[in-house]
Amino acid sequence: MFQLIRLGHYRFDEKYWSNISDEAQFLIRRLLEVDPSKRYSASKALQSDWIMNVDDAVLIDRNLEESHSGIINEAKRMSKMARRVQWINKKKEQSFVNCYESA
Repeated sequence: MFQLIRLGHYRFDEKYWSNISDEAQFLIRRLLEVDPSKRYSASKALQSDWIMNVDDAVLIDRNLEESHSGIINEAKRMSKMARRVQWINKKKEQSFVNCYESA
């Protein structure tokens, strides 16, 4: 999963991110930006709309446990899937090498 994020291939699954504001998601996208020239620095992040306009009372009242646990579960699922893809690619590579060596 981390490799996918490093390549900029990620999405915010509505199932887990519906409680997360558009401004917060925008900030996360800027922090995960692949291109360093476009990526937010810490000081830029602190100036983001979400940080500057956040209502503390809303944050205190909001239960993010469901979103958090869902995101963690999704990360585990994606990691497991990535390991499977790596295993399949390794087997394909071994098969190609074996085929090439026997020719």
